[in-house]
Amino acid sequence: HSLREYLKKNFLVDHSLDNLARTFGTNTTNLMSQFKKMFGMSIFEYLTDLRMEHARLLLESDNQMVCEVART
Repeated sequence: HSLREYLKKNFLVDHSLDNLARTFGTNTTNLMSQFKKMFGMSIFEYLTDLRMEHARLLLESDNQMVCEVART
């Protein structure tokens, strides 16, 4: 759960499995399997969902162009 909260707060940062595993005191295999077991999706699927939701909100609320949102 702490990884999920960390990702919610830092979803715009580029993450690597090695760095995430190191941060959370485990290995990459365990990190990936436990996350998928608990939340039903991979870490990077979760990050993609967070980023897509953020992009949707930017497009709706800020009237930004798609290319600007994509860079964000």
